[in-house]
Amino acid sequence: MKKVLLIMAAALMTMTQCRKQETVPATPSANTIKMTITAGPGAKTNIDDNGAITWSEGDVLYVSDGTNWLGSLTLQSGAGNASGTFTGNISEISDGTTCHFFYLGHDNDMTGTTGTTNAVISFASQDGSREGALKYHLGHGSADVTVREGEATGAVRMSTKIAIAHIKLKMDGADYKGKVTMDVSNTMTVSPAVDFSGSGNGITIAAGTSGDRYVTLIPTEATSVNFSGSATGSMTFGHGIQANNLYGMAAGIEVTLTAAHEYVDLGLPSGLLWATCNVGADSPEDYGDYFAWGETSTKSDYTWSTYKWCNGSYNTLTKYNTKSRYGTVDNKTTLEFSDDAARANWGGSWRMPTEAEFQELINNTNKTWTTVNGVGGWKCANKSDASDYIFLPAAGYRLETSLGSAGSIGDYWSSSLSTSNPSYGRRLYFNSNDFSMYDSNRYDGFTVRPVR
Repeated sequence: MKKVLLIMAAALMTMTQCRKQETVPATPSANTIKMTITAGPGAKTNIDDNGAITWSEGDVLYVSDGTNWLGSLTLQSGAGNASGTFTGNISEISDGTTCHFFYLGHDNDMTGTTGTTNAVISFASQDGSREGALKYHLGHGSADVTVREGEATGAVRMSTKIAIAHIKLKMDGADYKGKVTMDVSNTMTVSPAVDFSGSGNGITIAAGTSGDRYVTLIPTEATSVNFSGSATGSMTFGHGIQANNLYGMAAGIEVTLTAAHEYVDLGLPSGLLWATCNVGADSPEDYGDYFAWGETSTKSDYTWSTYKWCNGSYNTLTKYNTKSRYGTVDNKTTLEFSDDAARANWGGSWRMPTEAEFQELINNTNKTWTTVNGVGGWKCANKSDASDYIFLPAAGYRLETSLGSAGSIGDYWSSSLSTSNPSYGRRLYFNSNDFSMYDSNRYDGFTVRPVR
């Protein structure tokens, strides 16, 4: 029996060049003065092999007095160094004014490696460490400036105030759309669900498309740097700075996840792998959840009146129908992944078995009626190695609002439609003496055992 551990293998990743689109208020109409500022060490993500943080040609600092926008400064010298000199024209200000300086990411190509098997990506560090190369930043610093003869000068220490990581999750070669929990204590876990959440100080997670996740981290001490909007749209930061798609990358940091569920190789001719427990179960003997055929969530009442793919009766089918007298004909005979309870709840390449795959299980395993922790069911073992087996508990069925025959019979949906009547789905039925495929009403609540 194989247990698949949750692993993150982030291979060599090349981040594509991303030109930020910045929107800041126009400089107020007023007399202007020249400003020269030395800035460093910075809120940068351009890190060399020795871990040094450096400014790059074309970097820009935006200047505010905390109320109004004064203008912008461009790097004049210091490219390749941790400290750089920025100059530009700003609105006229008084000597001793406290100015705020904002740095909005960078435009450099980056290539980096986070490690191999068992490596985890750190989302906690925002201090310019090597892990910071995986993030785009909003840098901020403030300083009192000196104004003499129409020119403002000063020095500011920049620090990272916000960081966003764009991650593209993959599992079994496909975009992973399941639940992701990210914690700023350097861990990421995956569990079966269709949502996502975060924990830790100042963490926000926004969804992208497919397997994308945008993770925004704000250090505790930077609560004054606020933002609104979506990581995929525009963001408004403290002092009114707005950036459109500032942190977008053509393809994010690609992270490959392995399935968080156990499976068994039963030595079947097809090579199909069977999960060790039902959808919604925590152990092989747990019954798990019950689903109507073609539905992906549980409910309290299993009848035609509550069935998703009809208008209240068996002869008003709206999907998966081959005969006109039963409703709208689409000639679909196998569940699409969007209607597959295994794929919808576990993600990756998990899916419900077809009728033929159940028949392969019936024909090519050694089957024994037994009990596991007091729960009756069938043990299906590899004919060459009896230590590789699955246990199918007799979980019964749900009809209307009741659970029936739990402990004595089992009903497991396949993804196959009945060929005799499209109001039926094909399911594995068993008791202590029988283990065969039969039809059943599509509204019935049966258990699901995934395969991959």
